[in-house]
Amino acid sequence: MLSELFHKFGVPFFLSVVHDPNLCISWSQFGEDTLILELISRNQSNLFSNYYVDIGAYHPSRFSNTKLLSMMGWKGMNVDPNPQSVKLFEQERPQDINLNLGVASYEGESEIYCFREGAINTFNGDMAEYFIRHGWEFMGKQKVKVLPLNQLLDTYLPDEIKDSEIGFLDIDCEGLDKDIILNLDIDRYRPYIIAVEAHDFNLMHPLAHEIVQFLIAADYQLAAYTGPTLLFRRST
Repeated sequence: MLSELFHKFGVPFFLSVVHDPNLCISWSQFGEDTLILELISRNQSNLFSNYYVDIGAYHPSRFSNTKLLSMMGWKGMNVDPNPQSVKLFEQERPQDINLNLGVASYEGESEIYCFREGAINTFNGDMAEYFIRHGWEFMGKQKVKVLPLNQLLDTYLPDEIKDSEIGFLDIDCEGLDKDIILNLDIDRYRPYIIAVEAHDFNLMHPLAHEIVQFLIAADYQLAAYTGPTLLFRRST
């Protein structure tokens, strides 16, 4: 990570960086939050709320696509199947709705594969096997409650946000992202910005991907791509 590179250069180098007036701050793993801010700043109509929904939130600052928005006064909903992650959100973002849940295409229970590196915890068995083969330390499986995204929003989203529109929807669920977004009631819930991971996305053939097809048909534009993250902006 970039932050680890800073340490070896020492305090004077670090201070020169943070005091640079041209510094661009990012908490996201691949700079997504700066792109999100840029896309939001281009909107002149402001026909959305300053509210985020973070599915697979993981941590209130590390690799967070919503930390920067939170610091700017946005509020939101943070959802993660790891109870330790939710405790961190309760401590650092008590103004938010923080839910210890998984999100899937059905209601019930599901087994999550847990790793020492909590950022790669996943419900996807194939992805878990991939991580194990590549040396990530596996800690075991545990059962957690899961809900479909529509049901979660119906149940927990504040009424005033339902009456306006979500400003930013973030989906980072290590392998279940496509199933989750394709099952979203996009006619009812129309976030202004959507970030969703797509590890099988091919930049040479963007329109071949199901997520791209689904959101373009719903009047979204593919606005940016960084790391495994696709960023979409609603056209109207």
